[in-house]
Amino acid sequence: MIPDPAPTAVAPTPWRARDAVLALLAGVGASFVGALAVAREGMSTIELFAVVLPLQSAGTLGCALIMARRRGRVRDVLALRGRWADLVGLAVGAGIQVVGAAVAVSIIETFFGGEVPGQEVVTDAAGATGWVTRAFVVIGLVVIGPLAEEVAFRGMLLPALLPKGRRRAVVISSAWFAGIHLIDPGAAFSVPFLFVLALVLANERLRTGRLARPVAIHAGFNLITVVALFAA
Repeated sequence: MIPDPAPTAVAPTPWRARDAVLALLAGVGASFVGALAVAREGMSTIELFAVVLPLQSAGTLGCALIMARRRGRVRDVLALRGRWADLVGLAVGAGIQVVGAAVAVSIIETFFGGEVPGQEVVTDAAGATGWVTRAFVVIGLVVIGPLAEEVAFRGMLLPALLPKGRRRAVVISSAWFAGIHLIDPGAAFSVPFLFVLALVLANERLRTGRLARPVAIHAGFNLITVVALFAA
């Protein structure tokens, strides 16, 4: 591991907020096509994590990469750079999830009688059996998913909002990230925690000038969820 360099500002980019929205919509469209292909009689866990969610991430990443190539060098336009030191983000993300889970359990037990609805994708992951299905869950939730979401939100949306000021860009992009999870009504309880996570991710993106640290933090956050589900 090597120490982080001095804080680096995000270089000006030609991104607009609608570019991030377009990338996310491309992912939704790809997942919809995948769902139509495999869910004629209901969708199994393996179909969800081996086909539908990977297509969603691939759609978002593919659209983002196509747009990035038109704007310059992809590595620079999306800040797709990393250092070995960025792997510390795995521990940071795991720590945020552990602390958040402890707070969530306390709130649930105090105010909700011990039970609140959970995200559908998390519920489906909990039902994964067999090493093949679980491998797809890990790849989808810990590798591909975090990469696609970080490219869209911290690689595209955050820089697009910087002309509004650093603080506003961080808050607005974080609110978008947390709010988009409300597509699944069961995620409502998680939105405040996701907003806090997004604030950390956005600040790390701006502090390091790289996308690798937020990706690692996001992956570590999701990894603890997956481990907890499989151990339950």
